[in-house]
Amino acid sequence: MKFDALVLEGGSLKCAFSAGILDVMLDANFPEFQYYYGVSSGSMAMSYFIAKQRKNFIKVSRALVENPEFLSYKNTFSEQGLMNLDFLK
Repeated sequence: MKFDALVLEGGSLKCAFSAGILDVMLDANFPEFQYYYGVSSGSMAMSYFIAKQRKNFIKVSRALVENPEFLSYKNTFSEQGLMNLDFLK
């Protein structure tokens, strides 16, 4: 059975839940979809799913948020803010 489409939302780290569901789908050998649509972080999670790279979205996301150069609560009220978006460049 082939399903029509898989659509994933964006939303920064909220997509970690979707990535977990995708990992379960890989484990269950879920049938392929005809179309894949992802927005923002959903696109990133989708790419790992299509490449069958289980847990990579979580691994990359965790490394990012655990890096104090990217995310630091001590910068919350600074001009930079909680996240250093320049770190992603």
